[in-house]
Amino acid sequence: MQAAHPANTPHPDQAARAASSAPLSPRQAAILVTWGVLLWFAVALFIRWAPPALFGRGVATALLFAAAAPIAWASIWATQRVASLRPGQLVAGAALASAAAMFCDGIALTWSSLYGSGTDLVPAAAWLLWGVAAILTAAFAIAHRHGV
Repeated sequence: MQAAHPANTPHPDQAARAASSAPLSPRQAAILVTWGVLLWFAVALFIRWAPPALFGRGVATALLFAAAAPIAWASIWATQRVASLRPGQLVAGAALASAAAMFCDGIALTWSSLYGSGTDLVPAAAWLLWGVAAILTAAFAIAHRHGV
């Protein structure tokens, strides 16, 4: 059983959480935006050069969607190291990198032919959105596991 704390004194767990969830530094923010753009570009090139059957709504597409989970965990692991993120910064860091990637994706889908064209683009775009959701979910789960 834990001892009671005066009303104006934060519980030790709250103090530890506050310390571990410090805001992102300008350096971290710049790294995360750059990282998000680089990861997006790598995925965009993968979509561009992947065989059309990979995004054909069949078994290959289902496997690609399933692969998003371990890829997301690996992405968060790499993001944490590249930007020197503490557990309390994972969700904010993943959100910032994801936002940068989504901005690029919106521009590319609207004003470029990076991905190609036509209705074959829909499953690929859906997979990319699924991947972003998987990354954000992984960041939340990892942070939660660390008590944040």
